[in-house]
This record gives sequence, C-alpha cells and structure tokens, in this order.
Amino acid sequence: MVDVLIILLIIILNGYFSLAELALVSVTTEELTEGNLAQNTNAIRTLKLIKNPEEFLSAVQVGTTLLGLIEGIYGGSVVAAGLEHWLSGWGVPLYFAHTGSLILGIGSITYLTIVFGELVPKSIALQFPLKVSLIIAPSLVIFSKIAYPFIKLLTYSTHKILELLAIKTPEHKKISENDLKKMLGTAYNQGLLEKKQFWMHENVIAFKNRTAFSIMKPARITLTLSSAWSTAQVKSLISKKPYAYFPVISEDPHTVTGILKTKTFLLSNDDDWHDSIMDSYEIDSSLPVRDIFTHFKEMNKDFSIVVDAHQKFIGILTMQDIMEAIFGDLPELEDYGKYVKQRSEKVWVAEEFIHLQRLRTTLSLDWIRPYEAIYLSVGELLRGEMKSSPILEINGVKFQWSTEPAHESQVVITLP
Repeated sequence: MVDVLIILLIIILNGYFSLAELALVSVTTEELTEGNLAQNTNAIRTLKLIKNPEEFLSAVQVGTTLLGLIEGIYGGSVVAAGLEHWLSGWGVPLYFAHTGSLILGIGSITYLTIVFGELVPKSIALQFPLKVSLIIAPSLVIFSKIAYPFIKLLTYSTHKILELLAIKTPEHKKISENDLKKMLGTAYNQGLLEKKQFWMHENVIAFKNRTAFSIMKPARITLTLSSAWSTAQVKSLISKKPYAYFPVISEDPHTVTGILKTKTFLLSNDDDWHDSIMDSYEIDSSLPVRDIFTHFKEMNKDFSIVVDAHQKFIGILTMQDIMEAIFGDLPELEDYGKYVKQRSEKVWVAEEFIHLQRLRTTLSLDWIRPYEAIYLSVGELLRGEMKSSPILEINGVKFQWSTEPAHESQVVITLP
C-alpha cells in the first residue's frame, strides 16, 4: 500500500511541475502588474521567475527528470512485482506472469502519468494561468533554491549553446502589431469590447500607416477663391458654402497663394478682402498623419494645404480629416453622397477618395469592414489589393477603374 502511495505522490509531483511550467509560460507581465497585484508578494515572485525563463524552466526540468528516474526505477519494479505475484496466483505460468506484469505495470504508470501528471495539470494551467502562477510561485522559488547548483549549471549550459547557435535571448518579449490585433479580436469575441469600440481600436492601429495623401480632400473637389475676385464675389460664395477656410489661388490653379479664414473675413471691416488672406500652411503628401497631428497641436493649426513632391497643390487636410481616420465619417457640410452614384440596378460609380466606411453603409457591404482597418478609401483598396487583373473581385462584388478618359479616378462597382 505504501508503495502505491509513493507512486501516486510521484505522479502528483510530476503534475505540479507540468502545472508550473505551462502556467508561468502563459501568464503575462501585464496581468501580474494590474491593479492590486502590483503589490502582491506572490505576483512579485512570479514576475522574478518569468523574467528569467531559463532558470524556472531549468528548475522544472530538474524536478521532472528526477521524478521520471525515480518513477522508472522504483515504480515499474514495485508494481510489476505485485502484479507478477497476483498473476501467478491465478495460475499464469511464471514467464508470462513476469512479462505481463512488466507490461501492465509500466503501462498503468505511464497512463496515470500522462493523464494526471501532464494533460490535466496543463489544461488547468492554460485556463487559469494567473491563479496557478500565484499559487505555485512560492513553492517553486523554494525548490529553485534547493536545486540551485543544478539549475545554474543547466542555465549556464543553455546560454552557451544559444550563443553557439547565434541566438540572442531577449530581455522582454515585445508585443507585435499582430499580437495586439489578436488581443483586440479576443476582447471583442469575449464581449469586453462593443463592435464600434473594436472598430475604433483597429483604426487607431492603422492610423500610424496613414499619410496626408490618404486622408486629404482632393484639390479637384475643393472650393477655392481666385485672387482676382472682388469682395462681393467672395461674400457670395461664402454665403452659399460657409466653410471655415478657403484656399486662395492665382492664375495657376496648382499654386496656393494663401488661405482665407471665413471668421476673420466676416469680422473684418476692410473693404479689400485680400487684407484678410493669411499665409498657407503647406505639408507634403507623404507626411505621416501622426506627425501632422503633432504639428497641428504645436502650431495651433487645424487646416493645411497638401502639396506633392513638385510643390503642386493637390488637396487640403483638416483636423476633422484626422479625426475621421480614427472615428470614421463625421457630420460635415460637404455632401459626399454626390460622389457615390448609382448607374444602374447593380452598378455604382464612386470617386477614389470615398471612404470605405461610407461605401459600406451606402451599399450595405458589411464584409468590407476588415478592409477599413487597412485602407481608408476605395482607391487605396484597389491599389493595395488589385494584382495583374483589371478587375478586383471580393465576395462577388467587382471593382475596377473607370475607362472613361474624363473619369479615370472613378471606381466602377458591380454588385452580384
């Protein structure tokens, strides 16, 4: 009976080390430093363990190897001897009783070890890594001190072998963009984030890849003022389209000479509207949006002129455009519905700058949402996804550039 209890104890201890190994590998630094856990003694011990993975893995390996040796030498012979005596009592020939007892003895111990010493503990550790880590940390620290010489030898050997293989051990595991996306997806699937919150977080991740060109309002649909206009002409246009700012151009439509702030103009008593013109703030079309946002804050700006590599005026960009890149389309004076037109029952035509969000809501294309985390506009979608074929087909919907000479920047959308 004592022998059986010893074997069961060995299996339980094996399960303990399996539990400890997977729990410590699965738990994260963020989980151990949240809220009240930041001052928790066991959490601090666990942090020390996971910061030196080679040491705790060596401790676990020492434990499991030692138990495996004891189990193999002691367990097999003890159980086999008992089974051999039992089989002989049933009249089984001595040779077959001896062989059968070894097979049954080793087989039963192996089964119990796999189930209760490996699978069950590891399943528990995967489901509750934080709780398990906090519970086992104190005892594993004690065992590490007892087996210190062996652990140091194993850790040193591991480092040297990794050096020979030219593999560097990182001090801290860095979270990649894909890791962050997976965590957000998990949070959404578990109900921790609502759909709109999930979408907004995806937009924030994609924000770093946006440039001025990708979110600007193109020059061809921007209302501009001619420097040759009279004050009456300017007032007439502003009364119809009361935007906050207007680019001012000269004879060359690709060159902006300044901007007119509507508020300043309306509050001015000057008869000549040219006196209200301010210097334009120009940005390169390739400038990352995150840098533009920083510049806007530092310079107290909310409007800019976008120019290309040749200093040619190609669009305007406002603080609202930046906000829309994160929060989606916001209410504005411009009626963008006129840039998405229905040509027939199944065919629509959209300007390339139309946001995918607007396209999704207008045409009820719910499947397009994942692409919004990568591309802002329908034009970006085509440039990014279209390969050698002139037609991009996704979920039965066909996208292609217009072949009409005057409308080459338009996208023709054919529904299934």
